[in-house]
Amino acid sequence: MAQARLLVSVVVLLGTLIIQTLAEEAHEEDGSCSKQFYNNQNITVVAAPGPVGPKGDMGPRGHGGTPGEKGVRGAPGKLGPVGPAGEKGDKGEKGLAGEKGAPGTTPAVVAFSVVRTNSLTNPLVNTVLTYDVILSNVGGAYNQETGKFVAAVGGVYFFTFTGMTQNLPNTNYFV
Repeated sequence: MAQARLLVSVVVLLGTLIIQTLAEEAHEEDGSCSKQFYNNQNITVVAAPGPVGPKGDMGPRGHGGTPGEKGVRGAPGKLGPVGPAGEKGDKGEKGLAGEKGAPGTTPAVVAFSVVRTNSLTNPLVNTVLTYDVILSNVGGAYNQETGKFVAAVGGVYFFTFTGMTQNLPNTNYFV
C-alpha cells in the first residue's frame, strides 16, 4: 500500500510539471502573473510585471451610453453685432396732452416817439438830428442828448418820420 501511495505521488508530481509547461501565461493589470491551464483553471503567481509593450491598434467603437443628467446653464455669451434696421412702422395714435409749462418771460419791448418843436436853419450835412420832446422811450434805447437809437434787443424794427417845410420859393427839404 505504501508503494501505491508513492506511485500516486510521483504521477501527481509528474503531471503538475507537464501541466505547467502546457500553460499559457497572461499578465494582468494589478501587477500579478496568471497561468491558465488546459482545464481553464487559473493559478495566480504574484510577480513583477514585464516591460510595457507597443501600443495596439484601436478597437471597434463601443455602443452609446445612456444620456446623463442636464447640466447647469452657462453664463451668457458675448453680444453679437447689430442687425440691419427694420422697416418704418405705422404712425401711432396721438398721445395725451402734457402738463402746462411754467410761464415764460415777456419778450423785450423797445419803442420810442420823439418830437422837435423848433426849426432847423441851414443844418450842416451829416448833422445828427436831435429832438427836444420825448413822448415815450420804452426800453430806454433812445438817447436824447446824442439823438441816437441803439437797439439792445435783436428783432425787426419799424421807423416812421414826419417832416414839414414852409412853402417858400427856393426852399428844399432833405432827410
